[in-house]
Amino acid sequence: MQVALDPDEAWSVMALIVSQVLDGVELSDDGRNAIKKWRSDYADGSASMQALAEEMNAALGPKTKAGKR
Repeated sequence: MQVALDPDEAWSVMALIVSQVLDGVELSDDGRNAIKKWRSDYADGSASMQALAEEMNAALGPKTKAGKR
C-alpha cells in the first residue's frame, strides 16, 4: 500500500500533531511560542507547507522508476 498526501492533507496531519503537543505536553513559554511560530510559518497553502508535503510523501514511499508512487 502506498500513501501520498496532498498539501491540504499534510497540513491536517501536522495541525493535529501540533494541537496534540500544545495540549498534552508541558512546555516552556519559549517552547510553546516556537511551536506556534512553526505553525504560522507552515500555514495551509504556503510554499513551506507544499515543500513539507513533498518531503512527507518522499518519506512515506519512494517513487517508482516511472516516477509514480
